Formats: sequence, structure tokens, C-alpha cells
Amino acid sequence: MGINNSDNNGASLASLARDSIFNYSEALEKSLLFYEAQRAGELPDDNRVAWRSDAVTNDGSDVGVDLSGGYFDAGDHVKFVFPMASSLTMLSWGVLEYREAYEQSNQLDEALETIKWGTDFLLNAHETSNGVTQALWGQVGDIVEDHSQWVPPEEVDNVTERPSFKIDSQHPGSDLAAEVAAAMASASMIFRPTDSDYANKLLDNAVQLYKFADDADHNAANGKQRGKYSDSLWNPNNVEFRNPDGAYVSYSYEDELAWSAAWLHKSLADAGDADTAYLNQAKNYYGGLWLDGTQSWDSKDHGTAVLLAQLTGDSQYTTDVETWLDYWLPGGGISYTPGGLAWPQELGGWGSLRYTANTAFLAGLYSDTVNAGDGGYGAFAEQQINYILGDNPLNFSYMIGFGDSYALQPHHRGAHGISGWQAYSDTSQPNTNIIQGALVGGPTRNDDFAYEDLRTNFQGNEVALDYNAGLTGALARLQGIYKQPPVTDNGSSATGYVKEGTLAGKVWNNGTAYAGNLLSNTDGTANPDDILIATEGADNVWGGTEGSDTIYTAAGNDRVGINTAAGGAVVDTGDGNDFVYSTAGLSGTGEINSIDLGTGQDNAWIVNGNNRIVSSAGNNTIGLGTGGDTVILGNGNNVVYMANGVGAADGAKDITTGSGNDWVQAGSGNDRIDLGTNAGGATDYDVAFGEAGDDMFVVHTGNGWLSVGDFAQGSDYFELQAGMNFEDLSQVNSSGSTWVWADDDILLELTGFTGTLTAADFNGPT
Repeated sequence: MGINNSDNNGASLASLARDSIFNYSEALEKSLLFYEAQRAGELPDDNRVAWRSDAVTNDGSDVGVDLSGGYFDAGDHVKFVFPMASSLTMLSWGVLEYREAYEQSNQLDEALETIKWGTDFLLNAHETSNGVTQALWGQVGDIVEDHSQWVPPEEVDNVTERPSFKIDSQHPGSDLAAEVAAAMASASMIFRPTDSDYANKLLDNAVQLYKFADDADHNAANGKQRGKYSDSLWNPNNVEFRNPDGAYVSYSYEDELAWSAAWLHKSLADAGDADTAYLNQAKNYYGGLWLDGTQSWDSKDHGTAVLLAQLTGDSQYTTDVETWLDYWLPGGGISYTPGGLAWPQELGGWGSLRYTANTAFLAGLYSDTVNAGDGGYGAFAEQQINYILGDNPLNFSYMIGFGDSYALQPHHRGAHGISGWQAYSDTSQPNTNIIQGALVGGPTRNDDFAYEDLRTNFQGNEVALDYNAGLTGALARLQGIYKQPPVTDNGSSATGYVKEGTLAGKVWNNGTAYAGNLLSNTDGTANPDDILIATEGADNVWGGTEGSDTIYTAAGNDRVGINTAAGGAVVDTGDGNDFVYSTAGLSGTGEINSIDLGTGQDNAWIVNGNNRIVSSAGNNTIGLGTGGDTVILGNGNNVVYMANGVGAADGAKDITTGSGNDWVQAGSGNDRIDLGTNAGGATDYDVAFGEAGDDMFVVHTGNGWLSVGDFAQGSDYFELQAGMNFEDLSQVNSSGSTWVWADDDILLELTGFTGTLTAADFNGPT
């Protein structure tokens, strides 16, 4: 089939076939790297994402099952097994069809490891007895509780409970069981050439799960029945399953039964079994195609049609597929943006590019394996992927880390790297970490410009497992066509030297390294105390998870991360507007981290640890977590946040600033806040909130005054500087506040406090 090459949106298929304009080898590598950022559990030593560490290692402990591995779904930390398994099936399909392209780009090992990380989890989640499925764990984490927190993955266990939910014979989930069976069956084929034992294990489990999903004795009379997993998930400890927003609610299970049966037929044939029983099952359950739709985590009809066309060549399936693909080509019926993006109006604007990428994958695969005449499907697939990678009116890559312009604020807790909704809402700052290779949701309307790179834009700027699944296979196809050289190691070497201007580097074995853009120490050796020196320019320096590192940066707007459990890190930044951060829950709790900020408008977000922060003149923003911190700020208008500890009061803080209009919010510890004197006139003043704890506010004479927002008499106190006496003070209640002055100099404003201060309120308790 095929349609006229002209369309009514300004694009033509004749213009789509061109020489390669992107490095598909690099894009393929990055797309796989995204999945490493999503890993849960105890991470391997060769994990390539420097800012990730072990997380949720106790998952499943509530039910006595090891569910610690697998993948986080998206920008949150719930493990949704249904879309996870669907993503694994699509990834396996890409490797199966384009294995040579993976080998040519040196990405086959990474692809197999990515899939095995998921299938190992699925095997753990599948409970059997004597070869019969007893239960399948379908979710880890409470959606409501998880979505109420904004913390990196390493902090999740500290702030949420993570119940486990399952299906079984009394709580049916035919869709979930069939999708997991499809994931295992498809994966068995890609592992068979190198690990036949593992392949057989996957296939055996897939057969058991399909029987569980589609057993003929499932009926209401015997208490067994087919059903949708989203109606059935339950926890044996009587934890309520909550899903108020309808996350990953399945619309049916027949499409998964057809999809899974087709994969079982294909994988059993690959193992030498020519029985056609599963193929007949797939044909029976196949229900045709919705032209406006495509393959997704929920709908498997389109993928099933392509599989059946491959397996049988029957005109029923080839006609269905080509009618659907023709509808998606320019002029065929699907909506197009003026810039050439096929935008499925009926599927809505939430994560729209995943649908485009999935269609591109299936179109290219179909043109390669079924339709030798092509009908324009291969060119369509390439044009849509090129749009995603940056060939669009925005000249913007929707794949993070690819090209020169990409999202800096994806809706992703780990990539943001800073805890708390206040930091989440501050969209003036980019995320702390770059989640390489992640596909963001894309335009939220049929408009090339209907996209905002904002952390709060979860519909258009979140990332997810299923977003990259079809995309990865489509990239492998293009890599197979253009055969671009493999991505190099970016100049890293065992001596710790990192070439100037590299995009990524690692330091190994107590080395000293110099870098241009991104420098990371990810070693776990016995001597991990490294010296990281960034040259002039905008640098990103990561201190690593082991040892006490020393980090120097020169002039430029730098981003520096410390993540050491031992403490003792030393950070010295040069001039420029710098951003210093530590990862939640992992910064030093032992030795003090010393952080010296140069001049400029600096931001420092330090979580959990004993830190000493010093800055020169400039307008600085400092965020502190738990631990006993000392902050000494130079002249400028400074803002200091001190977060409450998780489960316990935070450590005592000692805050000292120079002149300027400063704002301090303390945490729940016993803090000393000295905001100095203001350099301005009588209208200038500093603001402090003590929050919980016994706080000490230092009172100065001079221009302006100190405004205390939540003074608690009996637990908070004021410290008068030398030469000041309580007897010299006057006070008055006015407009809901208490004002304190000496001579004509206003010293204090206690907003919301209308009591009378006594000598006991000054210089601490007796």
C-alpha cells in the first residue's frame, strides 16, 4: 500500500530521505544510559551514572520477597511492573531485530545488561510452586505517599513506606501476567545466543505466566477469573491500594493476551518448538487496529499486528498495519505540526513523543522485515526520530544530553537532586544532574512551540521507562543503516586525566584530574581521595561517593557536587555564579565539609552533614539540611534555608552574614543566627525565622533592624553585642508586633509577638 507523497502540512516524504544528520550511535548509547539512571536496588560497581547510588534496597521486605531491583518508573519512585514489563518487551524487540547495529556501536553488552536488570526483577516478582504461578508482584510503593515527597531516590526509604502489591488466582490480572510473560519470552530470544540457561529460565516462566493469565478454568464459579490488574492489586498486610489519579489503569487484557501469545510462539520457535497453539491464540485474541492509536504501555494491538504480519504474512495483518501506517503518514489523517511532527490528537498531550517514537519504531521495523516496497514508512520513521533529536523549529533535542540544546529541568526527582517542594518550585535554577539520554514528553498541543522546559511541567517535561523503549529500537535501526562509529570513552584514562572540554570523565585510583565541562569521580577504590580541578569556564564537577575529595574551580559559572559519606570534602570555587550541592542523605556525617564560595551570586544546597560554608561578597542562597553547619557569608543580600531533619531534629547551626538585607529560615535544631549590620539606611532590615528548637538571634546596633518571624518566648533568646545592655532598651507593642530600640536605633521587630520581653530573654537561659 502507500499514499500520495504530498500532504497538507507542508512536508513531503520525498524530502524525508536524506543523509544522516545526527550521530545515531551516540543517541543509542545515551538512550540506554537513561535506564541506568532509573535503576533501583544495590547498583553494580560499573554503573555509569555518577550521581546515582543504592536505593530502596529493602523493597519487598514487607512481604518477604526480594523486590529491591528493577526500575523506577519515571520522575517518581514507584515501581509499576506493567509499564516496566512493556518497556522491556519493546527493548528486547529492538535488540532482536537490530542486534548487528548494537554490536557495531559497541552497545550490545549495555543493552543486554539493561534488559537483564529488568528481567531479573520480574523473575523475583513471579512466585511459583511446582511450575504453577501462585502470585505476581505488580507494584512496589504507595502512589499517594510517594507523590507527596520530592526527594532523590537515595532518600526514599527515609520518608515513605513502600508496600508491595500483587495479583493471584483470587485477584486476577490477566493483562499484567501476560505482559510480563511477553517481556520474558522476548528477552529469552536475545539471551539465547550467549546464555541458553538464562534464556530457558525466562521462557519457562513466561509459559507459566501465560497459563495463569489465560487458563481455561478461570471462571467466576471456581473463584478464578480473568481480570484487569489495576482492579485487583492487593497487599497481604491489609495496606490499602490507592490510585486516585488513575496511574497506569489498564483498559483491557485481550490485547496483552494476543501480544503475549505471539511472543510465546516466536520464542518457542526460536527454541526449536514448532507448535502453533500460541500463534492460534494470538490470532483469536487480536482485535484489529485503532488508526489514531499506536503501541503503548496499555495498548498492544499495533505491535501484535506487526508481529502477526511478520509471523504469517497474511493479508489480514499486512492490510491492517499498512492502513494504520498510511494514516500516520503526511496527508493520511493524523495531525501534524507545521514543523513535521506527527502528533496523535486522540492520545492527548501527556508524553506525546513516546507515541511518535513507538510508531516510528514499528514503521521502520515493518518496512525492513515485511514490506519490501516500503510505502514511505522507513522515511517517515527517520524523519520523526530526527525531529525528536533536534530537526525541528526549536532546534531543540528532546533527548537530554544530546546536541547543544536540551532540557535542563526535566520533572525527575533524582536529576533535580534537591529535596523539598520549595526547591522543586524554584524553576530559576536548572536541575543538579543531567539524566543523559532521557526522552522528555514533548509538545503538549499540536504546536511545535507548545513545550516548556520547566520542572513543574510534568505532562511535557517528565521522563519515563516507556518513553525511551520504542525510541531505542528506532535509533538502533538508524544506526544499522548509517553504521556510524562507536562513541569513544571521552578521553578518560586510568591515570585520572580527563581531556579539556570532554562531555564526561572519570577519575580512578587516587588521581588528580583536570576537566572542561563535566568531571566526575565515581571510584570505589581503597584510596579514593581525589583532587578534581576544573579549568575556566562553566564546569560541572562531581566529587563521587567514596573518600574525601578536594575540588577547585576557576572563574565561570560552575556546578559542584559532593556526595561523600565520610565527610571531609574541600570545595573552593573561583569567581562566578556557582552552584554547590550535596546529594540527599549521602553527604558527610563525619568530618566537616569545607566549602569556600568565591565572589558572585552563589547557590549552595547542602543536605545532611557537618559543613562549613564561607563566601565573599555577592547575593548568595544557601540551603542546609540536617547536621551541624557553620555559614559565614560576606556582604550582599543573602538567603539561607535550613530544612527540618527527617525523623529527627536537624543539627545546630551557626549563621553569620555581613552587611546586606538577609533572610534566614532555620530548621528544628538549636541555631545561632547572626545577620550582622546593614549597610543601607533605616529602612533596610534582615529577616529570620527560628522554626522549632532553641534559637539564639544576635542583635546589632546600626542601620536597619532584625525582624524575627516566629519568636517563642522561653525557648528562643537574643544575644546583645558587647556594649549593649537590656536596661538601655525600650519596647512597645504595635500592629501585632513588638518593637525594640535603643536611643533612636530600631533593633528588633518581633512579628506576631505581643508579649513583654524581660532580661531573661536576652543572652540565653540562666
